Amino acid sequence: LGTVMRERSQELERLYAEHAKEVTKLTWLLGVTRGEVEDVTQEVWLAAHRTLAKRYNPNRRAWLFTITHGAVKTWRRTRKRRPEWSNDPDDGAEMVDVRTPETELDVQRRAQAARAFLQKAIPDDARRDALVLHEGCGMTVKDVAEATGVSVVTAAWRLRMARRDLERAKARMSAEEREKLRTLVVPFASVDEILDALRTPADSLVSDEEVARGWDRLSSRIA
Repeated sequence: LGTVMRERSQELERLYAEHAKEVTKLTWLLGVTRGEVEDVTQEVWLAAHRTLAKRYNPNRRAWLFTITHGAVKTWRRTRKRRPEWSNDPDDGAEMVDVRTPETELDVQRRAQAARAFLQKAIPDDARRDALVLHEGCGMTVKDVAEATGVSVVTAAWRLRMARRDLERAKARMSAEEREKLRTLVVPFASVDEILDALRTPADSLVSDEEVARGWDRLSSRIA
């Protein structure tokens, strides 16, 4: 039993090293507040550790994203029941490392502004989640369907509706809102530019220090 547990922990460490930044980015893009991202990602990795021995999915990335989506849905349900436990998801907290060069800060701010715009433009969680998984994480429609527990037809429909919501929201933006975007160094000229900002590499959004801190906390919990 000790050997099995050790091998499982070693496999988790390999997965964590490879995918921790992407899982953190996805958790944030799906709307979890910056102050709660670490807690939610901890639950993702604990769930992954529990299921490593039970399930084998050769597409580990898609498997982790499925677990992440489930953890975020649980966070949303808890937040609805106990709103005092969480701040507003669009609380202005930026995923920005001020130590990075100015050009990198611009990239981070674009991602922050795109995330905030999605929260307002697509109020339906299911549609917004499908768009984030597809555009922000590069998942195929089939993988999005599996991650969200729906048919491929439903996943494709949600993606179409999400893009429609974005187009309509962009078209009805007030001059004041457009000016706010410009102050965030985000002169989005089209929906495609908003989606491109969602594709910001996880390395640009999540620091090595944050990853290391998360592993220290996780390893102590699975020991």
